[in-house]
Amino acid sequence: MLKQKTLKDSFSLSGKGLHTGLDLTVTFNPAPDNHGYKIQRIDLEGQPTIDAVADNVTETTRGTVLSKNGVKVSTVEHGMAALYALGIDNCLIQVNGPEFPILDGSAQYYVQEIERVGTEEQSAVKDFYIIKSKIEFRDEATGSSIIVLPDENFSLNVKANTIHAIIGPNGSGKTTLLNCISTIDTVSAGHIFLEGTDITEIKPKSLARFRRENLGFIFQDFNLLDTLTISENIALALAINKVPAGSVESCILNITEKLNISDILNKYPYQVSGGQKQR
Repeated sequence: MLKQKTLKDSFSLSGKGLHTGLDLTVTFNPAPDNHGYKIQRIDLEGQPTIDAVADNVTETTRGTVLSKNGVKVSTVEHGMAALYALGIDNCLIQVNGPEFPILDGSAQYYVQEIERVGTEEQSAVKDFYIIKSKIEFRDEATGSSIIVLPDENFSLNVKANTIHAIIGPNGSGKTTLLNCISTIDTVSAGHIFLEGTDITEIKPKSLARFRRENLGFIFQDFNLLDTLTISENIALALAINKVPAGSVESCILNITEKLNISDILNKYPYQVSGGQKQR
């Protein structure tokens, strides 16, 4: 049985509040078994405490706001994400104002501090939520939905022609998941099906062709050859994909007109903007 965990020691982080501009300090402390996450407003009379649970979330427009009995604390999401991602079950968080400091806008510093002070196992057993039936949450305004189904193993079912965003703190595996789906990395267990094809069973010699014919990539880095013009960079990709030489020019003109970059075909990558390179 997995046991609960808490911090070995306390740590503090200080910075400006994103919404208030106040100088703020938040301190994360060890907590006893079954304590959960609790946030204490030490700047207020009586130092009231709010349980960091979904029932107390009152707003998520520009940050997660927790409220109880007229007491609020906001911008808690990065701290909460770090605790959860690193397996912390019990923590008392003390803050001297109405929000956590924004720091760099990520969970990075929280994660670094948790790893620095370390964690310790407690006596109580972790409490797991077991999915026994289909759960669906739908936003009628946008049509988006999240569906959770019971399964013996973790799995994702992604529908065609839909847009999905993979979110999570640094180190949670977002890039690894994308690399596995795109066949850049090889999975150690499990299966990935793309339009009925189990891509984990494709032989290494066939992977490059499969990627070329079935997958599209938009890189953070532009991956253009600086010694070739924009037109030549596109022509190279078409040639690799065995597009007939007689069709290359028309293909280039067609796609560049759609992307509104037909006027830069004879320029080199260093002569165009970042947005133009990305297209």
